[in-house]
Amino acid sequence: MLFEEMLSDERKEARAEGLAEGRAEGRAEGRAEGRAEGIAEGEQATLQKMNRLVQLLSEQNRMADMIKAANDSAFQKELFKEFHL
Repeated sequence: MLFEEMLSDERKEARAEGLAEGRAEGRAEGRAEGRAEGIAEGEQATLQKMNRLVQLLSEQNRMADMIKAANDSAFQKELFKEFHL
């Protein structure tokens, strides 16, 4: 009977360990997926914002500002504020 009890205890411990590992892996995978989705959404939003800026600058024939914005992030931010983007 002692052997069966030890075996039962080992099974319980192994099961608990397996569950804990599975949960940890699931949380890590969920966080990684969430991060990847967030990054993709942020990239898409940034692209849309930049595209809108290009459209607005083009409509006003501000080609020099468009080129400068592509090379100067501080100037780009100023233009985002100017156009309320």
